[in-house]
Amino acid sequence: LERSQQILFPDVGIFTSEEIVHLWALTCNNFGCLFVFRDQLNEAFRYFTKSLKLVPNSASTLLNYSVVSLRLGRQTQSWDASLEAVRRVAQETAQNAPDLD
Repeated sequence: LERSQQILFPDVGIFTSEEIVHLWALTCNNFGCLFVFRDQLNEAFRYFTKSLKLVPNSASTLLNYSVVSLRLGRQTQSWDASLEAVRRVAQETAQNAPDLD
């Protein structure tokens, strides 16, 4: 991760703090996906958890977390994450829906 940080943010001044947090969350989510692909589920779970600590309302990360949780036998965590992801998508869809009045 340190090397990724050096590559992604050589000049931290070009990003706002919020953007850096979101980029870190995205990087952690991507690492989690890599570990799922390699069938290293505990490591994937760790990275999805890190990503959610940075950006707790990311629907895509919540779904990734849910899938890995289920594969690790953590059904309750999986279910909760899935429901939260659906809530988040519904909320974003309602916010971005065109006004038809």
